Amino acid sequence: DEFPLAIWQTGSGTQSNMNMNEVLANRASELLGGVRGMERKVHPNDDVNKSQSSNDVFPTAMHVAALLALRKQLIPQLKTLTQTLSEKSRVFADI
Repeated sequence: DEFPLAIWQTGSGTQSNMNMNEVLANRASELLGGVRGMERKVHPNDDVNKSQSSNDVFPTAMHVAALLALRKQLIPQLKTLTQTLSEKSRVFADI
């Protein structure tokens, strides 16, 4: 309902960015006691987007997602691997 977009879009993600701004503006308007649509209290471009370029939004979102994945998944697994290899090096030290 909220995201009536085709899966195929241009590379910049402008349609997704604009749609997300509209969804957020509608929800914010509801939380402020207003309505959805043209009479909403929060404007998707003026209040939500705040002059951000979709060329900045998508790369930034990808960087944040990558950092979170590194912190949550990769770094802990690398620590486990380091500990395991260290233990194995002690076990096989005399070989």
